[in-house]
Amino acid sequence: MKVYEFGDKQKPAILLLPGTCCYWRSNFGHVIEPLQKSFYVCCVSYDGFNMKHEELLACHKEEWVRTIEEICIPKE
Repeated sequence: MKVYEFGDKQKPAILLLPGTCCYWRSNFGHVIEPLQKSFYVCCVSYDGFNMKHEELLACHKEEWVRTIEEICIPKE
């Protein structure tokens, strides 16, 4: 999983999660720029669904668990 970040980190953050494990740019490419006017935009790219990286998706459940851990569990 990779999180792409756009815009000013001082603005409120918005997290974009692609549905149905799609390529993130297909889902959100057209809205990232307008959203940057008001938000710091973070967009998740799931393993196996990123055209720029070679990761393989082992299991949808594992990918969702990693996504939740990345977002919700504080780093020490």
